[in-house]
Amino acid sequence: MTENLDWKFYTSIADSQYLEISGIDIWSLKWNTEYEKIIVKDPLYGALKTFNKYWIKNDNETIEFVAGEFSNCIWGIYLKPDLIEKHERKYGKRTKEKVISDFKKQYSKSDNNKDKFSILEFIKNLFRNKKTKGNTV
Repeated sequence: MTENLDWKFYTSIADSQYLEISGIDIWSLKWNTEYEKIIVKDPLYGALKTFNKYWIKNDNETIEFVAGEFSNCIWGIYLKPDLIEKHERKYGKRTKEKVISDFKKQYSKSDNNKDKFSILEFIKNLFRNKKTKGNTV
C-alpha cells in the first residue's frame, strides 16, 4: 500500500461539524462517490488509511475531496494541494498554531484568565450549533 500524494490532509472534524470548501458547507449537499479508494496518511499517527473520494456540486462548481472516519464520527478531510493553496492565498496559511488557537477560541471557557478546554462544552456546542467560524476553504 502506497500513499497517494495527489491528496493532502486538510482537517479533521466531528460528524456534521460545519466545514466549508470553496464557500460550500460540505454537509449541506449530497456526497457523491463512485467508491474510488484513495490511500492517505493519518497526520497524527502516520498510518496509511483507505478513504473514499467524493464530490459535491452546486450550481457553479464541483468540488472533489477525500474523506473517511479516523474513529467513530471523527472525519479526516483531504484536498488537492491546489485547492488548499487557493484557500491560503485568500485566507492565509493554516498553521498548527492557528488551528489550535481557533479551536481554543471556539471551545474554551475563561476562568480567572486561564483558558480551559471543556470536552462537555465541546460536545454540547457540536450539537447546538453546527455552523462554526474558522472552517472554510
